[in-house]
Amino acid sequence: MCVLFCTLSQAQVQYKKPVVYLTFDDGPSSDGVTELILDVLARHNAKATFFVTGARARANPEKIRQILDGGHALGNHTLSHGRLTSLFDHQVAQELIDTNTYILAAGGPIMNCFRAPFGDTNRRVNDIALRLGLRKVGWTIDTRDWDVFVDPEQIAVQLEDSQNQSIVLMHDGPKSRWRTLQVFSRWMEDTGHTYSFEALPDCAQPVIESYASNDLPPRTESVASTIKTAVPSPVVVQTIPQLLAKLKAYKISLLPEVVAQSSIKSSNQF
Repeated sequence: MCVLFCTLSQAQVQYKKPVVYLTFDDGPSSDGVTELILDVLARHNAKATFFVTGARARANPEKIRQILDGGHALGNHTLSHGRLTSLFDHQVAQELIDTNTYILAAGGPIMNCFRAPFGDTNRRVNDIALRLGLRKVGWTIDTRDWDVFVDPEQIAVQLEDSQNQSIVLMHDGPKSRWRTLQVFSRWMEDTGHTYSFEALPDCAQPVIESYASNDLPPRTESVASTIKTAVPSPVVVQTIPQLLAKLKAYKISLLPEVVAQSSIKSSNQF
């Protein structure tokens, strides 16, 4: 009995596919690439996470719904794709809030995660994001599909390095990403069946961890709920001052050391 049971258990473990998290940044595109990537994912029953910019979401709201209708997750990739570490706190907040706002206006959900453009982040930026209910997400495999000097075969080689729990970075916008589509489609046809593709759990579930900084004050209420209240209708977008006023009402303040270095007069302006 034990021999048979142990053999079956080993077989079950052996056939368990490694989980890979596909992620696409900088979209949604305006040239059809995002839709074609969604088609490839659907053919292989694969789920992915799309880190969209607020500007692209504003320009292509119908594509936000297409991503969600496919069962995929969304992540915040800032409004303008700038370097967050070079911005003041209130500017970082506006980049993230604007993106959340345009996603809500497109009928999307409250997002739970963000990815900093260029991966350029630090403790200060991460703390601000956590105050807004957004957890930082990076990657483990950079396909370098954004680099025009990288050969398509090199992108494929990076994809082939995927293993269990890999987070793969690719792009579906804002420039033409037909090369990415071609390489990705071929790779999925050749090897996609060996993996299980899932949306990132950090982006699909509420943020439940405590702040990264011990000196941050506790939240009195979910900021995500605050933003949702501030945007009552999918077609109504409130101004940034109104949203910031909402945040201020819930005692969300800037880090004191940043306030001292900036032109902001009050530490609770944000």
